[in-house]
Amino acid sequence: MGIQDLVSWAKKAHPSALQSFPKRWAAPEIRNKRIAIDATLLTNRFHFAMTDGPLKGKGGLLGWYSLINVMRAHGIQPVAIWDKPGKRKWKEPESAQTHVMGGMASPLTLQTRKRTLTRANNIARRAHELDRADRLGALRAAFRELDSLPFEEQEVVRQHWATTRFVSPEGATEVTESTVRKAAERIAVPPLVDERVGVTEGSDQGVASGQGVQTVPKPEPATYTTQTSHASHTIGLSVGRTIVRVLRSIDVLTALVARYRASNVTREWGVPESPEVSQAIEYVRELEDLTEQVEAESSTTGRAVTEAGEAHEREEGAVSARAAREFVDERIEEVMPETVAESRRQNALTMEEGEIIDAFLTPRPGPEVGEEQTQARTSPAESALPDKVLVEDDILEVWTPPTDTPLHRLDDLISRLPDVLATYDRPLNIPSQRDHADCRELLVKMGVPVIEAEPPFEAEGVASALANRGLVDYVGTEDSDVIAYDGPLLKNLTTAKEPLVLLRGSALRAASSLSPEAFLDFCILLGTDASPRIPKLGPVSAFKAMQKHGSIEAMLASDPTIAERAQTMQGGVDGWMELVRNAREVFRSVPPIPDGLELGQGKWDEEEVERWLEVRHGISFVDPEGAEQGRVEEMRAAEEWDEIIASENEGIGR
Repeated sequence: MGIQDLVSWAKKAHPSALQSFPKRWAAPEIRNKRIAIDATLLTNRFHFAMTDGPLKGKGGLLGWYSLINVMRAHGIQPVAIWDKPGKRKWKEPESAQTHVMGGMASPLTLQTRKRTLTRANNIARRAHELDRADRLGALRAAFRELDSLPFEEQEVVRQHWATTRFVSPEGATEVTESTVRKAAERIAVPPLVDERVGVTEGSDQGVASGQGVQTVPKPEPATYTTQTSHASHTIGLSVGRTIVRVLRSIDVLTALVARYRASNVTREWGVPESPEVSQAIEYVRELEDLTEQVEAESSTTGRAVTEAGEAHEREEGAVSARAAREFVDERIEEVMPETVAESRRQNALTMEEGEIIDAFLTPRPGPEVGEEQTQARTSPAESALPDKVLVEDDILEVWTPPTDTPLHRLDDLISRLPDVLATYDRPLNIPSQRDHADCRELLVKMGVPVIEAEPPFEAEGVASALANRGLVDYVGTEDSDVIAYDGPLLKNLTTAKEPLVLLRGSALRAASSLSPEAFLDFCILLGTDASPRIPKLGPVSAFKAMQKHGSIEAMLASDPTIAERAQTMQGGVDGWMELVRNAREVFRSVPPIPDGLELGQGKWDEEEVERWLEVRHGISFVDPEGAEQGRVEEMRAAEEWDEIIASENEGIGR
């Protein structure tokens, strides 16, 4: 995640420290420069930008191919740096909380808990949206069925809704023929005549007394006045047809409304501290390690095979890796609580769904007697809206249906669901080690130097070390840790609608007038991967504290309010200070750069690379007929690809 809010604070407090390049790669300050790229982060962003369609899972390859092409077109020399898999102890400090399980101590690290809870949260919210999609589809069908009934029968259902909200006073849903008859009475429907027994409601004769069944003629349509429109209508109601239709409609709608209410319960996400939950999280962590092992084994096969056979073998390995990750997700769903609070976006959809239900089921005024209709209709909303209207000179003007009816609102809501679902599905479709290995292989074929950051270091640290030694000009990433390393951070590599932005760590530190030690402590106070932020201590307060005290230790010793807040952190002040010391060590440790490191650009054969992409990954830059370029060819103009990244992947981090 980098250092929380550091860049936004710099924009407000020291805007002169930032340089903007609207021409992006064509800017003179950027052209012909060497840029070290945080390839792990960028691959993830490319991957998340394409999580559906025929090219699903190929976003990393397409993104890199496009980016390298446009950089090379401007003389830029990219260097790609990946995080090498392995344990980074500073992300899993020994001071993390420990639980006892079955007499054995098991470390429950903050990083493990956060990662597992985040994934479980996305799984739960995705399931919530899948349930919503199913419910709204059924609700739409139920609305259309109700709309197809005669107006008077619709009003029986709506009056029942107005009176009971489809819930009995005791809180249990209860729908009977008697309640429907009472609803009918509220709109002045005459006594319902039963064709089978020949008696009116309230009689003890017929089936109830065991006497023979008499068949009576079907009654003539009765004329009555509704309470809603105060106009007379002619209808014929019989138990044999009307009650069955009305009861069926109420039953279906009652069940759907109950599902809606169950999904609209206010819930808070939180995992109780218990040995069972701790054991579950440790179990999930072990499963994740197993998944990584499966992916690694499937991506490092040493058997000699043909390209076609290798593609098949890689696909089998990918299937195994996906199956392993799906297994992990299933275990998460089993062991984690099924209580998750809706996001603001989800809550807005839920509130709108409730408004649509109420708007559709609220009793409506019927058409006035004698009102001319252009054609017969069953829906009261439709009956008042002709398809065509006569205008001057007898010219027919086609009528456009309104777009604010409950059904139209429901259709609009349904149309927005895929985007919301993708919000929670995308983070679960994380790129595998195989995906990263494929991207590294692509870049090697394109002549790009590829480096792996050995643990405990990460890509942004190695890139910053290269910049500080003068081996590269900039560090291309969205990870603001580069600032704490005193490196030159180049942002917005994948957002074509925004200019490239350069923020040098040394320039920001100089502008802040803090000593190097105090500036680093200021960055740590904002919150890093290695240390969390103290509650209610934002960037402004943290900066003032470092101006006044010069170090975190002096701040805690002199400011009891901040010290009390730090005490509320997991492990108290002592535990949090150990995390602070870990963070200091991370940013002060300079990753070793081997002597004679070759960063020059290699030669590459464009046709060979495109053939490799087609044979190995099924990516063809020309359609089968060869008549026109397809979507992938269009995206070779990297600026268009950048726009896709900007729209699809806004806010996605490492």
